[in-house]
Amino acid sequence: MAISSIWIVPSIIALIAFFLYKFWSIGIPALVLASMRWKIRYRHRLKDKKITVGSVNWSFLRGGTGIPLILLPGFGSHKYQWGNELYKLSLYYDLIIPDLPGGGGTRVESDAALTPTAQAERVHDLIKALGINSPCVIISSSVGGLIAGLLVKEHPALVSQLILIDPAGLPGTKITEVLKQFVANGKHPFGYKNHIQLNDLYSLLFKTPPKMPKFIMKHLALMNRKSVVIRDRYASDIQPFILDGLKESINKFPNETLLIWGRHDSIFDSSAVDFFSDVTRNPHIHIVDAGHLPYLEKPEEVYQIICSFLAVNSSLSFNSKYVSCQHHTVNHGVFK
Repeated sequence: MAISSIWIVPSIIALIAFFLYKFWSIGIPALVLASMRWKIRYRHRLKDKKITVGSVNWSFLRGGTGIPLILLPGFGSHKYQWGNELYKLSLYYDLIIPDLPGGGGTRVESDAALTPTAQAERVHDLIKALGINSPCVIISSSVGGLIAGLLVKEHPALVSQLILIDPAGLPGTKITEVLKQFVANGKHPFGYKNHIQLNDLYSLLFKTPPKMPKFIMKHLALMNRKSVVIRDRYASDIQPFILDGLKESINKFPNETLLIWGRHDSIFDSSAVDFFSDVTRNPHIHIVDAGHLPYLEKPEEVYQIICSFLAVNSSLSFNSKYVSCQHHTVNHGVFK
């Protein structure tokens, strides 16, 4: 008994140390992220909602009243990653922010196709299931822009105004090294497994990468490892569309289409802007001094551009004590 009791105290200490480590590495980061998400919902009066449409269990945020406005995220992104500004649109619109199947909290059958075409039809089905029968506004980023464009191609009457931020699928005269590698062998930088690889991804996504505590980055990498299977399958289904998936859709875009592009985008080269400008009849184009995610890197500037575009083309004035967005005419053309 005396010998076995020697191990009781060390065992208890080891157990406590183990739980403290787990709480620090998982519990605290999870609490920090949960509080940030709660702040987004509370500040902008958004509710976390769920709805099942066919075989898809959708997770989305919704708040505000008025014309429906839908935010479609890019590959590997989710409903809480739209920065500090775009959520303010809930002051003027019925703001709907879904997680797309393959990312975030939306669930789909394990063998379901995740091609942009299939995703576009799922978004259409979601819109109808939510009882939206009037034309809506769509703001989209990256692969979300590809999905939005394909949605417009098949259902042009559904979208009155389209805003594309560094969208996939527009052919350019230059192809980035990241895209060359993805097209050649399917390898992509979004399957990060540790905080170092996440740092490398941020260096690709941003002109000036954000600074983030290491324990948060480690937690994000841990969460990302858990979704690697569906993410790689999603990437594989996107691959055939990534270079020019919007080439046949662009003529269906509404006249009121706004294109925003980061000048230093390392994922999709900004030379695609020239194709868009040449093909569209009345383009509204803004080049922002940022990387692939200008709405995160230059949130106030992008929000101002979007508000101005929406205000000119609607009866909304966007004058509020909560926002600084003013009603003025959008400058047309590419800003160098």
